[in-house]
Amino acid sequence: MTLKDIAELAGTSVSTVSRSLNNSPLISEETRARVRAIAAIHGFEPNAIARGLATRTVGTIGVILPENYDRFDGLLYNAALHNDLRSSLERAELDTIVAFKRNRFSGRDNIEKLVMRKKIDGLILVQPELDRRSVKFLEQKQIPYVLIQYPPDEQKLPYDLFFADSWTGGRLVAQHLISRGCRSPLCISGGKERQSLQRIAGFRDGYTAAGFDPDTMIVLDGDYSAPSASTLIRENLPLITKSDAIFAANDLMAFGAMEALRSAGLRIPDEMAVVGYDDTPLATALIPQLTSVHQPEEEIAFLACERLLKLIKEHNDYGRRVSPPQTTALQPRLIVRQSCGSVTSSIPPVTRP
Repeated sequence: MTLKDIAELAGTSVSTVSRSLNNSPLISEETRARVRAIAAIHGFEPNAIARGLATRTVGTIGVILPENYDRFDGLLYNAALHNDLRSSLERAELDTIVAFKRNRFSGRDNIEKLVMRKKIDGLILVQPELDRRSVKFLEQKQIPYVLIQYPPDEQKLPYDLFFADSWTGGRLVAQHLISRGCRSPLCISGGKERQSLQRIAGFRDGYTAAGFDPDTMIVLDGDYSAPSASTLIRENLPLITKSDAIFAANDLMAFGAMEALRSAGLRIPDEMAVVGYDDTPLATALIPQLTSVHQPEEEIAFLACERLLKLIKEHNDYGRRVSPPQTTALQPRLIVRQSCGSVTSSIPPVTRP
């Protein structure tokens, strides 16, 4: 069964069949339905190459993973995000090709390879930023793309970005701990990484807004791993015992802190409240269950896929991008659990001042 065969059965042209199978708005819904019904009856699946020649699409989206994806601290959150991306793309009947930014053996740029081999219609980049060379290359090749997850480092970007508001997440934690009577908190950051800095900044601003002196807040730099937080607790135990709460910039560091606190004989949450970030599956697997900031990865994935499909359609219809780039900050929620001495509940995001 070929496009020509379906065209003869439907009483229409080959180009109309091709457009109908690709759901083109140029064809009436009645004709599209008739063509799709004939194709389904005869078990016809359009050839990917032929479909690409007809509509400049191959039905595949490239997903470029962050470099920390296969580290345990990155995998816990990024795996959930990847699953949400895959689900959103599958609903749109699209396949995915997953890669890192660079081939780890040859060093070749995988973005350029996927584009030059005409493997993809567009890209979803889970990257902290995109270098100028890659931006220029994608614009020259007219490949639609969006970035997700990481906050921007500048106000105006040349591409679409969807990310979780880390500052708001940190402030949510501060407001909750203040409401629980915690007056001497200590932070464990993920170092100088942008998301971590914003989470700690939001937390500090929350305490400042409540009248606390931000200069008295202790911040210890970890590396997002549980051992780093555990070591920091053990090496700074005199400081720790003067605190009544610990905010860690991710769940793994919160777990490491909890392990070290228990080893030092400190009870959680009676003597020390602990809050993490990312709301990973492990947050409910340990005792006490961890209070943590839930990132809206489902919403990020859905909106990013929706936006990318719109950009692909613009390129197919007009041969270029029509809508301007947009930067969208999505709001996290605080999931309150036992590590703060509370029953499980969800606290909605706050509004920036």
